[in-house]
Amino acid sequence: MEEVKRQSRFSRLRTNEGKMGAYYTDPDHCRWIHNFLEFPKESEVCCFDPSIGDARALRLVTDKDGNREHVKLFGVEINKETCEELRREEGILEGLLEADFIEGTVISHNSFSFCFMNP
Repeated sequence: MEEVKRQSRFSRLRTNEGKMGAYYTDPDHCRWIHNFLEFPKESEVCCFDPSIGDARALRLVTDKDGNREHVKLFGVEINKETCEELRREEGILEGLLEADFIEGTVISHNSFSFCFMNP
């Protein structure tokens, strides 16, 4: 019979608390998701991430760094330090709200063309 081993939860919990539960989607998966999407080339596309983190995932999925001026990014982030870092990087986001998405936001219907629910 094989021995069943259990990993200590302490190190994982400590790391998770330090990141406030943040698990960013890795770049390879973001590029893979991007391959399934086709945004209009002419009209404005408003993209939203309710837990935007460092915004890297949304930027990769939408190819925002590929000089797509018509793609507008918006996000909500609960972590104050992460928000401050994002605000220092000008030109990435059209709007950023520091809040708990569930408890601290109200968003009207049809406000966004695309919502990235970071898997």
